[in-house]
Amino acid sequence: MTTDCAGQAPAKATSGSDLRRTTPDPAHSCTACTKAKANAWSGAYRADCLECSARALSHSPTHFAAAQAGAITPAYRDALQAVFGDDWKAAHERVKAWASRRKA
Repeated sequence: MTTDCAGQAPAKATSGSDLRRTTPDPAHSCTACTKAKANAWSGAYRADCLECSARALSHSPTHFAAAQAGAITPAYRDALQAVFGDDWKAAHERVKAWASRRKA
């Protein structure tokens, strides 16, 4: 089984192109995630890492607009679904966690 940098199994795509990203080894923590854990403003990302995808989305204008509105906007939900498919609600929690790290 593959997992992301947080040790969670990725969602299986249900339709459209499969944009799910995984890391090859459950014990693996990507270098970009390691940098981000030390510096929440790190600009390092890996395209094959779900946690990096959540972190990138936490920096996005669509997440900012949703946070300002205090709701999941259609554009933000579309972005979550494009990357995380049916697991978009759990991914939203991961995005919020990364966003809160920058506020600390």
